[in-house]
Amino acid sequence: MTLITILLTTVTFSQFTMQEGLSQNAVFSITQDQDRNMWFATYEGINRFDGYNFTVYYPLRDPDFTQVEGADPLIYADSKGRIWAYDGGLSRYEPVKDSFSPINDGPRGPITSFLEISANRMMIAVDGKIFVRNLDDGSLIEDITLYVRGGASVMDKTLR
Repeated sequence: MTLITILLTTVTFSQFTMQEGLSQNAVFSITQDQDRNMWFATYEGINRFDGYNFTVYYPLRDPDFTQVEGADPLIYADSKGRIWAYDGGLSRYEPVKDSFSPINDGPRGPITSFLEISANRMMIAVDGKIFVRNLDDGSLIEDITLYVRGGASVMDKTLR
């Protein structure tokens, strides 16, 4: 793009609130899936926006979720188009059922990030640990404890 093209391009922003169907005005995480749906994580559920309407999902709610410090809800779309959510517990969206299914052996405690590390593996960081999960079925591959040394975290394993 040339500078002239950039200057002539009009960028439009839309603001969505509870009046438009968002479950809560405070959004903590946003992602987009392969079908171009936007996903928003709030304390009042996971919201999918198809460009016209919001659908609100309540994946998994730990009764103590709002009391866990730093436990903001997260939403993540992996490279294969699967949607992962943390809303007090880890769950994955099942398009056939149009609902989220809990990952029962998922990490407990506030998830701070998701990171896809290969075609079928994802790292999930939570409370001094890294959980490596299979993207296809959500199963746990490895549980890695991080050790803090001089303000830096050090892994004691090499990821395969």
